[in-house]
Amino acid sequence: MPDDDRSQRFIRGLRNGDASAVREFCDRYGDALERIADRRLTGNLRRRIGPEDVVQSACCTFLRRVRAGEFHLPDSASLWQLLCAITLTKVREQARFHLREK
Repeated sequence: MPDDDRSQRFIRGLRNGDASAVREFCDRYGDALERIADRRLTGNLRRRIGPEDVVQSACCTFLRRVRAGEFHLPDSASLWQLLCAITLTKVREQARFHLREK
């Protein structure tokens, strides 16, 4: 089966909230996204939030929005780029929240 067909079936499963597709999603992307978040968290921020927290938030956001049909994802490369962008945005949001002057 061509990769494009497999990717589309996977993305369709995520859109439909298929539990096996969500499990595969977490298995496939969770660790890699955690490494990305970990590299971006500074010392002060790391004491307040861990990379797993960032990834959990990013994945929840992605899954909610993909179920709402907000994304056009033609292949796995575009999915990966989107997940990286969401994860990095979550790191920046957490940094602004936790490091602002109160």
